[in-house]
Amino acid sequence: MFWLTSSPHPLRQSLLTQAPGDLLIEIALALESQLFDFINLTGFSLTLKPGFYDAHMDTFFDEDRASSRQMWDMLILRCPNLQELIIEGVSSLPTDIHALVHGRWMKLRKLVLGDVSIDCTPLPPDMPDKRPFITFLEAHSGLESLSLSKYTILPQHLSSIDPDSLHITSFTGTLQQLQAMPYLRNYLKSVTFRDPMLTREVSTQAVSALLQSLPHLMELKISFILNSMYDSGNLLRSLMVACPRLRHLDLTCGNKPSFQMDTFSKTVRGFPKLQSLHLTVVKYPGDEPLSAGAARIAKANPRLTKFELTFIPPTYPLSLPFSLPHPPFPLSARSTGSFELTTDRHGLPLTLLGFEHSRLVWPWGLGVSSSSCRYVSDLRPLSAPGRRKTGWRGMLGLLVECSFAGEEMRMIVFCGLLVSLAIWGFLVHRTKAGSLSEVMRVVEIQRLPAVQGMLSSAPVARIQVTA
Repeated sequence: MFWLTSSPHPLRQSLLTQAPGDLLIEIALALESQLFDFINLTGFSLTLKPGFYDAHMDTFFDEDRASSRQMWDMLILRCPNLQELIIEGVSSLPTDIHALVHGRWMKLRKLVLGDVSIDCTPLPPDMPDKRPFITFLEAHSGLESLSLSKYTILPQHLSSIDPDSLHITSFTGTLQQLQAMPYLRNYLKSVTFRDPMLTREVSTQAVSALLQSLPHLMELKISFILNSMYDSGNLLRSLMVACPRLRHLDLTCGNKPSFQMDTFSKTVRGFPKLQSLHLTVVKYPGDEPLSAGAARIAKANPRLTKFELTFIPPTYPLSLPFSLPHPPFPLSARSTGSFELTTDRHGLPLTLLGFEHSRLVWPWGLGVSSSSCRYVSDLRPLSAPGRRKTGWRGMLGLLVECSFAGEEMRMIVFCGLLVSLAIWGFLVHRTKAGSLSEVMRVVEIQRLPAVQGMLSSAPVARIQVTA
């Protein structure tokens, strides 16, 4: 495997650093490099930087240029055993690499094409209806991985491929391109949608219906641009119904807040075979931090041995303080965490090893601040052996623990408190009753002599009754 950006020549390295916008191929030729003299390469990767699209878009279109001829001659004539060909780049104005269709590599297994165009010119009247790139794909029946962009070829042209010529298992492209190739549905195991889908333009039902027609799908990378916070309500459940055998999920929901970590950790259990997860969402207002959300996901899904969480900033309609529901000067903050879960022999979560990186872009061009940290979280219950504390700290920890043991302990303490209050009330009432009877007895004793004196001084009337 060889990359154009890797070169041990010290002078070329300095030139590449000082002139990042120049084309790497032209710099190599200016130094009389033997960059394109390789033979029998098994892999070739070329990454087109933004500076290339700005100043050198015609480099591959003009086949008379020396750089274009040398590169394609090396690949087509001197590298017949090429197995991987990657030409990547991101731009809204793609460049043309029509010379690719002349290549024939019988051992080609992986083809990755970024924002580049191949069949941008109309066909002559005497040419058949099948595009040259379609003929190129049919000639490489051993392809296993195919990655296209929306600029590479139109979806309607892909429908003209001979169904028996392609048996790829990994596809990267757009939703429309995959819909145009129904003959691949029995072979695909990995699907990546390169462009995000707008929920106001593409319905979740249409996406789930397409994914449900892929019976062997095990890896999925998909991203959505939410129009509102409620668009993600049935999104995850639709994916669970459509992809029951999924093992690797890369899900992105941007523009608006979508999932709360507590709800997501419980819902994602609907993927019974999921082993790895990469979730990128806008943080829900008032939701817990990254570490707490990762702990929830790990406890609810111990099958996830490795997963990643990313919080991205929302998209505000205005960057000025006119949109009152939002902060007057929103901060662009991004937090990413990579987590690795270890379990015991019974499959219960033990520890969570986490690495978090946060990046904050301050307004008015004040700069960028970033921070990173590593930590290990113990996911065992507080009452687990080896983690149980003794003394009053252990009792207090068990009292606040969110488990059945904690609930029973709180119920015992509550019942004990009620019994104590009842005993205290009975004793207080008894004490007050005893004190009152003693007071009454004293009052009676003090009033007795006075009553006796009154009786002795009062006149006595005698009544005699005779028969």
